[in-house]
Amino acid sequence: MVRISDIIKNQELINKPGTSARNRVSISEVLTAEDIMGERISPGLRAPTSMEEEEAKIFLENTLKTLDRAFMIVKGGKIFSIEPFVILAEKFVSSVDKYDNIYMLQEYKDYGETDYLKNCLWTALISVKIGRRLGFSKQELSELFLAGLFHDIGIQELENGILSKKGEFSTSERKQIEKHPDYGKDILFDLGEPYRYLSEAASQEHERIDGSGYPKALSGNEISIYARIIGLADSYEAMTHTRPYHQRALPLMATKEIVEKMRGKFDTRIIKAFLEEVTMFPVGSFVRLNNREVGRVIAAMSSAHFRHVVQILFGPNGERLIKPKTINLMEAHLLYIAEPVDERTLT
Repeated sequence: MVRISDIIKNQELINKPGTSARNRVSISEVLTAEDIMGERISPGLRAPTSMEEEEAKIFLENTLKTLDRAFMIVKGGKIFSIEPFVILAEKFVSSVDKYDNIYMLQEYKDYGETDYLKNCLWTALISVKIGRRLGFSKQELSELFLAGLFHDIGIQELENGILSKKGEFSTSERKQIEKHPDYGKDILFDLGEPYRYLSEAASQEHERIDGSGYPKALSGNEISIYARIIGLADSYEAMTHTRPYHQRALPLMATKEIVEKMRGKFDTRIIKAFLEEVTMFPVGSFVRLNNREVGRVIAAMSSAHFRHVVQILFGPNGERLIKPKTINLMEAHLLYIAEPVDERTLT
């Protein structure tokens, strides 16, 4: 559990017993108290309209359908056309500010354990958010979106059933899985010189700056900036969604894993941008306020981690409200999010 008092006092973001001081991260290293409480953010935070939700969902559905067709073409041994995706990338970058809450609501939802198309889409979304925080240009963000969409295209070459296996992989299965970045590199290389960055990102996104990744054990700046961003985004996305070998983790717990255990594997500035851009309590997640009421986040701003718009569904004693109420924590200054709640525990 994260306590707001710990945050404001600049104590550790996540305080796990037994964690060495060297591996602890103070919130002051990444965000100020004003950022956390959202006091510098406009109080005009609102939930998206039904029309905005419909527009955003249509875009996401079209992107998934187009991606599915491309993957099927690759499965058939042919090369797909990149042009439709260039258009989609430009539209996404132009819409991410307007539809951010809707995109993140869809991203929060769990999906089929082996639905790699959604993994690619949500990895691309999170990557763009990180790139935006790093100050990338629109062209760079479009390229990053494309690289995120195709980061795992090489899994088309894996044996059927390997991705749906429950439990640990055998040594031979692990070796096969670790070849998929090279498969992706070869597939995307055929798109031509202008898209070599896609081939490079696919081949490197499982590399880590400390040299612990695969398939080449590259380190530091040997790994492209796109691959470094996608690697972090893909790790977070995988942790927060169910896989055959693990249950989904709450976003806050996934953030804890990244901050505590992956600091040496990803660039500090990329982790910082991630923490600034991807809230610990995303739209769709359930939270408990400091007055013990429980609700679902329906609108959020990345720089106001504890002051989102929350639809209250349960009272302080756990009773379900007959009529839910909505609270904008940007305006209700005495209330704030105290901790996340696993919706699977709610009745």
